[in-house]
Amino acid sequence: MALGTILTIAVYAIIIYVIFKVIRKIAKAFFYAGLLTLLILLVSGFFIVKDIMSFKENFTEQGRSLVILEENGNILTGYTMKPNPKFLTAGQISEYSDYLENKDYGKILEDKYKLMIVKLDLVSDLKTERISLGEVNLKKESMIAILKSSEAFELFNEALAEDNDILPETVFDARFKEDDLRLKAALLGTIVDEELLGAENAVNFFKQYKKGNLIIYPETALFKFVRLVPVEWIKSVVKNAFVKAKNGITGGISIKIEEAYSIIKDKV
Repeated sequence: MALGTILTIAVYAIIIYVIFKVIRKIAKAFFYAGLLTLLILLVSGFFIVKDIMSFKENFTEQGRSLVILEENGNILTGYTMKPNPKFLTAGQISEYSDYLENKDYGKILEDKYKLMIVKLDLVSDLKTERISLGEVNLKKESMIAILKSSEAFELFNEALAEDNDILPETVFDARFKEDDLRLKAALLGTIVDEELLGAENAVNFFKQYKKGNLIIYPETALFKFVRLVPVEWIKSVVKNAFVKAKNGITGGISIKIEEAYSIIKDKV
């Protein structure tokens, strides 16, 4: 009996020892895994914060980026942001369309900070039903039709009259009359200014990005991080990237009717 008791105690002791060793190894593994995870989070957090600061400075404060509008792989219009805002020419659009088809974003980007590709579906997805142009506005459906049209200026004038109850005899003359691409670029700039940029639009900006209605190239740490978590969880983070974004970010590309248009009311 005494021998049996000793053997029993020995077996229990061995089992306890083995369990202790296993638990110790598991705890050690968890400790190192936790330490590694913490290190990864700290390093990732550093790069995310750094990227937010870079994005805020180079994109939302200084511009230095290219914005293009595309539908089904076709570029409809585009412009470069300040400090040297310019409309894309027909030649540039043709060249960039070839690059876009092959997803060769680097050749479109060239020496700019970011390339922002806005898909036309984004306009359809906006919560607002009217887009402000200063003293007047356009219905979302009208804006989409104009951006897709090969006769944008004529359609634009018709939509302004219809959407704002302006007399049909009123004629809008503009610097864009002979260049539909410039008009479309100005309208795109208005959409970007009014609906995507600024702290109040930050959540919508990143939601559209996650939906695929916005493509940002290159996709740096901030954007990779946003892909992994719900935007609602990081509102303060994304808003911080856009604090000063609406201080004239498009560099005068966006349309304000009272600045760009003279209304001639004598044609009856």
